[in-house]
Amino acid sequence: MTGPESLSNPAFASYLVANKYTAARTLEDGTVAALIPLLFTTAMCTNIGWIGYGNRFCFESTERAYSELQKLAACDEEPSGWIARR
Repeated sequence: MTGPESLSNPAFASYLVANKYTAARTLEDGTVAALIPLLFTTAMCTNIGWIGYGNRFCFESTERAYSELQKLAACDEEPSGWIARR
């Protein structure tokens, strides 16, 4: 993906860091997914853009969230093991 939501775009990469996203990666479908720490859980956000994200899956552990993020290929896939979804 070479659009404005690409990790190769320095401004967008800086936006992710400034908004506390970690482990960001471009999925096979060209969308961006990343983790974000919440108060009691770690969330995996998919289809991240300049004004938000498409889905958020909350996990009890950062390790599980990271593992599921690495398995994800497209923003419309659903990871396993989440405890809440928004």
